[in-house]
Amino acid sequence: MIKKFNLPLPYPFDPKIILTEEDENIISEQEGRIIQKAKIPNEKFNEIFKKQPIQIIDFYTDGSKSEDSEYTGAALFSPNINLEKKFKFTKLASIFTAEAYAIMQTLIIIKNDDIPKTRIFTDSKSVLQAITNYSPLKSKNTSYLILEIKKLIYEIKEKNLKTKIYWIPAHKDILNNEIVDKLAKEATKTGDQINLKLPYTDLFEEIKKAEHKSFRKKLDSQKNIKGVQYFQNYYEESSKPWFYNSIVQRYHITTINRIRANHYSLAESLYRKNLVNSEACKCGFISEDIEHVITECPLYNKERTTLIKKLKKNKSTFPINLIHIFKNPNSKEAKFITEFLKTCKLSV
Repeated sequence: MIKKFNLPLPYPFDPKIILTEEDENIISEQEGRIIQKAKIPNEKFNEIFKKQPIQIIDFYTDGSKSEDSEYTGAALFSPNINLEKKFKFTKLASIFTAEAYAIMQTLIIIKNDDIPKTRIFTDSKSVLQAITNYSPLKSKNTSYLILEIKKLIYEIKEKNLKTKIYWIPAHKDILNNEIVDKLAKEATKTGDQINLKLPYTDLFEEIKKAEHKSFRKKLDSQKNIKGVQYFQNYYEESSKPWFYNSIVQRYHITTINRIRANHYSLAESLYRKNLVNSEACKCGFISEDIEHVITECPLYNKERTTLIKKLKKNKSTFPINLIHIFKNPNSKEAKFITEFLKTCKLSV
């Protein structure tokens, strides 16, 4: 048996920068959760943090990225020392990278200027969790910026400087957080341009966008030729299938998909594919399509009686609008119909 190894590590790693249990107190989300739940978040923020000793220097950090901006931006702001810095880098940089870069630059200032007591506020929970949870043997996709941040935290501690990083919720009218949010947006245009080395994971999003754009183009060129009924009645743009996270039987999924695609194992559909000689139903009706089978075929009257009872109990009317029902394939009505087809022993 070949063992799986997580080595070599993706970046050079110094074991000293692993946060100890004591060091983990440097990062806190607890206050942010309290603020988030408060009726007036900005007042709760002031209540928690304004009572701290006056000699503490506060920093606020943020990142910004939007479709209509040419660059990704990052900013840091300290109201105590009237300091603001704005940076911009390639649009390929993710918002995560922007947020991490702003925190990293703040830590560099704290370290280089030997600021004895500081607090850093950020609304990027993902960056803080990446810092806290990093393990060299588990986190193979970790940004090198996270390692730089951890190294700076270690070096700041070695200099006996006290700093703490707090997560706070965004867009809660917390004055200085709103200021740095505005600065980060401005940074996409007026920030100092940085030739930042991007973590390779930042390119994943761009690859995804390019693939999606290519797929959409191909889809648009085909939708009036193939799968016309599906696109007219059911198509919704989504990265996940309708049955994602649904607890349903495989029969339900395959049956619904075939009906929505208008390709199923009934005579009407098979006849269109030249697989049978007639689209007529065994009951004598001119066409054995899905609507005929569900709503009126006399061969399934007994099973249909049970279906109608279930629909009435669910306060649904009969006859039913099948297109409306199959638009929501996780609905009770859709499940009643696939149960009906299964009872009829129809492998649609």
